[in-house]
Amino acid sequence: MKIAILGAYDREIEKLFDIFENIETKKLKYIELNTAKYNDYELVFAECGIGKVASTMATQLIIDSINPDYIINIGVCGSLSKDAKIGDTFIGAEFFHHDQYHLNTHKIPLEIFKTDTKIIDRVDKIAAKNRVKIKKATIATGDAFIESTEEKEKIINRKAADLVDMESAAIVQTCIKNDIKFLILRSVSDNADENANCDFYKNDTQSSIKSVDFVKLLLDEKFF
Repeated sequence: MKIAILGAYDREIEKLFDIFENIETKKLKYIELNTAKYNDYELVFAECGIGKVASTMATQLIIDSINPDYIINIGVCGSLSKDAKIGDTFIGAEFFHHDQYHLNTHKIPLEIFKTDTKIIDRVDKIAAKNRVKIKKATIATGDAFIESTEEKEKIINRKAADLVDMESAAIVQTCIKNDIKFLILRSVSDNADENANCDFYKNDTQSSIKSVDFVKLLLDEKFF
């Protein structure tokens, strides 16, 4: 089985280089693909780039080039909810583009993308078995790093959400259009407020490690 693991930038995937052995790296157009074998899995991991356009392009390129059975997106995010605290890890259940607010003016409904409930249920069971705390989340995606309470509240007022990031909904939408199974794992690095920039740089490495560790657990438990 082929599994592609995507992170937006280097720190979101760097621990993968410590976990897996005999990694081979090659250039595929505008991204670097790192390949490794783990148990019965063929793994490919890469930086997809920050933002919706970069992540969409990388996702489609990987689908067209290697036709993975699964795409996993890992990394960090901001919190939009008091129940999502720095360091917490989540599986994305629902996704939407928070910067498509203009659609309301034209009475075009906001499109919601969803993870297969069977996948979520299986993740929950593995987490419970291994006493790992992971929660479900609605993730708002847009091409902006949210670092003010005002912007945070604007997103929440459009649609209730737990987390905010810059890639998830774009990757999920691309996977759905190509009929590829997907899993989005996010760990909170900041509260998407006036302290977000400082908190992000303070916490992004440790938060990234949490989502990587959970991917390894899923591989060891033969989830895929």
